[in-house]
Amino acid sequence: MRLLVLLHSAFLFGACNTPEIKYLGLNDLVVGVQQVILYEDQTFYLELGLEGNKGEYKLSYDTVYLTYEKKPQDWPEYLIITDDYFLASIGSGEEARPIRIMREGAYQSQEENLPLYDSIPTNGEYRYEIAFAEWQGKSMGEKVTVIVKGDSVTIRYEGDGQLANTPKGYIMDKGKVRRHKSGVFIISYDPADVDLEEVGGCGSGPTVIDFENKKYWLC
Repeated sequence: MRLLVLLHSAFLFGACNTPEIKYLGLNDLVVGVQQVILYEDQTFYLELGLEGNKGEYKLSYDTVYLTYEKKPQDWPEYLIITDDYFLASIGSGEEARPIRIMREGAYQSQEENLPLYDSIPTNGEYRYEIAFAEWQGKSMGEKVTVIVKGDSVTIRYEGDGQLANTPKGYIMDKGKVRRHKSGVFIISYDPADVDLEEVGGCGSGPTVIDFENKKYWLC
């Protein structure tokens, strides 16, 4: 099955001019496959089920930004590379569903010692501490509810702390989760945020969320 899939992909790009493969991932399905091929010439091939598409990509640390020749509705705008998977989300809002495509070979980060967290958590509600930058990351006993739906996240305050002028049910933050060039996850509205010089803390940029240590950073 895998050999046939790869031969099919090579045919799509032109059998005589197929560029070298940089990264590869594949899930065999009962019908069709889930497949990612990133080529050395910055082109890609992505197949989900019985439909395939190609285009160009940009790799920024462990995030792969995709520019399709003709983007199918609800297909991912980016992938996250971990040691074992390509991570993505299909659909949006309540219909979003995460996918994991098994990687072939090992991923090496573009920056030594870059912290990697395997994935955005699966859909659900989680309790995170608020980490205050002005207090060296201390939580001061404050917590929020983190609502994950695909690659989007909503931060809700439950009114069980001492935050001034913040009522129960207040939505403190909302947006897409993206990997900043520094390696941290941010809550963002603009894909260009990944290249900002400063995020989190007390600046005007997007906030930082730490899935591994379950912390939401504020000033």
